[in-house]
Amino acid sequence: MKEDDEVNEFENFLKATISHNFLKKKLAFTNLFLFDCATQNRKAIFDNELGNSVWIEKPVDNENSKAAFDYIYVQQQNFTARKLFNFIKENKTKVLIFNDDNILKSQALVKIIEGSVCHDPKTGEKWSVTLDEDHKFIFQGSIIFLTEMTLYKFKRSKKYFYICRDVKKV
Repeated sequence: MKEDDEVNEFENFLKATISHNFLKKKLAFTNLFLFDCATQNRKAIFDNELGNSVWIEKPVDNENSKAAFDYIYVQQQNFTARKLFNFIKENKTKVLIFNDDNILKSQALVKIIEGSVCHDPKTGEKWSVTLDEDHKFIFQGSIIFLTEMTLYKFKRSKKYFYICRDVKKV
């Protein structure tokens, strides 16, 4: 019964966040990490809610059409630090959905994600997404990250300290 309650809670959270457009209307700068996506059909539930959403549109392959979409769903892109930086900069006002645990394996990529999702805890000021001293910007969108990693493992890793501090974890 407990597992069913957890699944229902997860489903209800996604309905409020995605299907009812809560993320875009009220939670500017809110970033989510969804854990254990390989268990309890969490990935399928997420995909279902995304598909049912009234504000979501799936981008087509044409690069010029991305500007018309509120979100971009990213899977297995083999990002370098520069590619990830440029991708986030080009889409800095969008909701970016990453379904790629490989990003979390590279410290250079984690630093770019930190710049996108973290803020100063005292002032609330957003961090800059920084590639180097000459390349930085403020991300104005939201990031949803789907991972098969467990929340327990994520919290225990020093590599994710700032992300863990500053994002909503589900």
